[in-house]
Amino acid sequence: MKQTFITWLLFLCAALLSAGTDPQFLLVKDGKAAAAFCAEKPLSPGMRKNIDDFNSALKKVTGTPLPVITETGNSALNRIELVTEKKASSSTEDQFLFEFPNSRTMRIRGTERAVWYGLRTILIRHAGINYLWRDHDDTWIHYPEKSTVSLPRKDDSYTPSLPHMRLIWGLMRGCKRHSWFKGDERMMHNFPTQIFPVSKYAPDKWPEAIMPVINGKKMKLTDSCPKGDPRRHRAFSQWNPCYSAPETVAEAVANIEELLKKEPDLKILGLFPNDNTPQCTCEKCRAVLKTGNKYNSIGIEHYSDLYYRWANAVAEQICRNHPDLILVTGTYLQMTDPPSFKLHKNLLPLICFETWSALRDETVGAKRDKMLKEWRSKTSFFGMHDYHFGLQMCGLPRFYLEDTAAYYRKLYRMGLRAADPEMGAYSSLEGPKERFEDELFWNINVDAKKFLQKWCDDAVGEEAGKDLYEFYDFWQKYWMREELKESSWYLSVNNIYMGIGDQTCVRALNNGELKKLDDLLNRARRKVRTPAQKRRIEIICKEFAIVRDLMTLYFAEPLPCSGILKNREQALAVLDNVIPAQDALERLKKVKRLDLYGGKKYQNTFYAALSTLHPFAHDPVVRERMKKMMAEPKLLPAIRNMFGIMLGEPGHQNLLKYGSCEDRNGFPGTKLKVNTTLSDKVFSEGKGSVKLAVNRLAEFEDVPIQAGKVYYFSMKYRLEGDRRDGRLLLQLIPFNDDHQKNYEWREYILPGARPGKWFRYEVAFAAPAPDHRIFGKPSNALHIRVLSRQFQTPVYVDDMKLICLDSVK
Repeated sequence: MKQTFITWLLFLCAALLSAGTDPQFLLVKDGKAAAAFCAEKPLSPGMRKNIDDFNSALKKVTGTPLPVITETGNSALNRIELVTEKKASSSTEDQFLFEFPNSRTMRIRGTERAVWYGLRTILIRHAGINYLWRDHDDTWIHYPEKSTVSLPRKDDSYTPSLPHMRLIWGLMRGCKRHSWFKGDERMMHNFPTQIFPVSKYAPDKWPEAIMPVINGKKMKLTDSCPKGDPRRHRAFSQWNPCYSAPETVAEAVANIEELLKKEPDLKILGLFPNDNTPQCTCEKCRAVLKTGNKYNSIGIEHYSDLYYRWANAVAEQICRNHPDLILVTGTYLQMTDPPSFKLHKNLLPLICFETWSALRDETVGAKRDKMLKEWRSKTSFFGMHDYHFGLQMCGLPRFYLEDTAAYYRKLYRMGLRAADPEMGAYSSLEGPKERFEDELFWNINVDAKKFLQKWCDDAVGEEAGKDLYEFYDFWQKYWMREELKESSWYLSVNNIYMGIGDQTCVRALNNGELKKLDDLLNRARRKVRTPAQKRRIEIICKEFAIVRDLMTLYFAEPLPCSGILKNREQALAVLDNVIPAQDALERLKKVKRLDLYGGKKYQNTFYAALSTLHPFAHDPVVRERMKKMMAEPKLLPAIRNMFGIMLGEPGHQNLLKYGSCEDRNGFPGTKLKVNTTLSDKVFSEGKGSVKLAVNRLAEFEDVPIQAGKVYYFSMKYRLEGDRRDGRLLLQLIPFNDDHQKNYEWREYILPGARPGKWFRYEVAFAAPAPDHRIFGKPSNALHIRVLSRQFQTPVYVDDMKLICLDSVK
């Protein structure tokens, strides 16, 4: 009984003592500083910047910064101690701790960068600041008004969910300090920057032993990298080493050791193969390839055993002296599937595929899951090189936050510890997309819905935030629509990433939806209160006006997702939108960075959409409407001529002399190129056609074109067997015949025709403008390819035409 009484007495005393202790650590009270940074020794430049940036932001919220004092300074204020320490591993270098050694002292412990993350956490979670989007001024930073700021007096540790890498590739540089991102270019396709540096070997000092054998010959590089962006230059990226040569291991190890002497604190480095380049085909490399599967799960030669044998050897030697160094590898193209053996424990593979395809297609999702499990059995952890291309590639805001978060949590449970998705150039119209992924990679359990709601409320105020939330939630639901599966864009669902530049995905929009979205933004515009909120909504509205013009130009609402008009009414709806589309075209020509909104090839998408009218040109009502429009003075000459061709008017010249596909004299060797034969048994008219090899690329003779002109291409094709999952791709590639690096791809997925029937395909396109150059001169020629992919029976092509719409009389 006595012992129980003493226990209760002690408990009561402890309760009374704790009742007198404020559970909150005050930073600012009633607009006055209640704490100070304690600097007992001179601050480093980095730590001084941390404090200055923190104080600058805190002052905008409370009106006061926190002073910096010495040990003999104002003892009436709470103390904040910033303690920096080095970390040996990339898994802990961004970790920071909040410690409270006594009631008057707070300590933030970590690396210099991690200390900033700690200060940033205080600004976000306790001062209420929201870094809505990275920007060079305060437009996209939300500063609430507060007179008091405090945080719980509780020891805590903060560690990012993805500690090794948190990065989005393709963002414009600037204000990374506002983000949780971590990473640099040394983790990407970097053979020529760090592992086999151009600065050391170019132009003519490349070790012969490490060079690959391509087409039976040792590659020789004698090029220097040009100024500017060299990444598409031959010496920089258009090669991969011979992985079977012992010298390739030795050279890589020596170069990495040299780098680590200069940067001893380096904790992570890339061993990525170069992007989209040929692999070595020497006898030793081929011998390794023959021992396993010849092709991987995406139908490309399986090089993983060869590449990872080399990567393991490099890691084994490097990590003897640098046991904490992480070497990042990429599982792109030839390395998509795992090797037959385990990876060195310091190798971190980045798995390459777009999560959207796994989310939307059950079959693809099952394949991805199988591949991930196979990778997980070969490595101790992994990362994701995802693809989140949105507005720049598709022309519409593209994100689905809850689905993305759920998928990444699933990957995290499997061992995900790094991510660096490609997003492309980024516009503020996509709003919370970048900041959400920034937050997700730091905290894998972030609540997506709450995040979006808070983002909208902080951006434009709670009243207008409801309308802005509805606007962005529309786009989340849009990308889950079943209609998208009818688009040619969806046919790339089995690829590593969805079709870049294929904007048929915009056609899932229904009539009137763009206006409803515009109304939502205008409603929010009327409800904003502060100057900052007004600036933000005006930017969003201005950018959406550009997108609306693009969608008008693309006939996004009247055209079905398939791109095939189904009836007269749809054809007439397209014709009704021609003049509004022309007006949109004139406005878009004045937009400076149209490529940020998916408009890089806007004229081609416009002309391609108009090309869908041809099957209805013989309908009497549609035909009469076309004739009436041709008399309209405002109609562009190229469109007037296109309608004339559709209506069968004479006076146009076929620039393809071999277009009949039957004149034997028209194909003297170079006219008809690879993987094709002439057929006199199957033809649509005349005497013959061209027969394409099964599942092969056919190339036709290049034809001269003029930069900036509009052209009309048409051809007939016929499938002999069941189309099933087969695809027929048409590639029209303007280039310069004197300097062939000016390739401007236009790829069209042709609709499947009924077997045994001829189907005509027409498409108009604009050749690149005279001032459009890529490492060379303006385009002056057109390369024509037709690819029969996955068909198991022949495909025939006939009656090919190329007409300059600016030259029709």
